[in-house]
Amino acid sequence: MGHGHIVYINGSIAVAERNRNIYLETSGMPMHTKIKEAMERVGRNRVIYGDDVPCGHPSWELEKTRASGLDERDLRRVLGGNAKRLYGLD
Repeated sequence: MGHGHIVYINGSIAVAERNRNIYLETSGMPMHTKIKEAMERVGRNRVIYGDDVPCGHPSWELEKTRASGLDERDLRRVLGGNAKRLYGLD
């Protein structure tokens, strides 16, 4: 999702908006509010959780995702449901 710079974060969301085959992954991207924005703009099924190991700790990434303002259903989508669908595991 563009890693740590707002220009890249906004750019990744904009590119995914225009291209339905692009999914956004959350690891290493520091702005918790952009997770919810991405789901609203790109689609609730095209944002997936990433934990950034070994560069970061999964607890940071989980907390960022939980703090994003998503409702419980969307949180479940990001934390596993969307990846299951993408990889045909559901």
